[in-house]
Amino acid sequence: MLHSIRVNRSLAKSLWRIGLLLLAAALVAVGLLVASDVAHGLRFTRLHSQLGAVALIMIGLSYMSLQTISRRPRGEIVKGLLLGVAFARWGIEQLLPLGRWTTAMDSAVIATFVVDLALITLKGLERPVS
Repeated sequence: MLHSIRVNRSLAKSLWRIGLLLLAAALVAVGLLVASDVAHGLRFTRLHSQLGAVALIMIGLSYMSLQTISRRPRGEIVKGLLLGVAFARWGIEQLLPLGRWTTAMDSAVIATFVVDLALITLKGLERPVS
């Protein structure tokens, strides 16, 4: 079994705090998103895109920072980092104008989510059904 990534105690503590701050920022962004949506009668607004993007970016970065201090096997950490990157890219994509670059990013995000969930699914299939 592969071992987890090792980081020193001070760095781990900082990454943990950063991860929690980013998590809190993501939750605040979601709260503001819902409040804004209700205030605008669920009509799509630029603020909706911006708040949704911030929430996705913050939760992705939070997950990534917490993955680096996880005590899980390295392969699991890498999968977690990929998932965090996918969320952050999805958020960034929300801020971009429609075009080829955005379509390419969208395809990369979808591919990352599908591959990540496929790996989780395949790992789950390794266990016998009781």
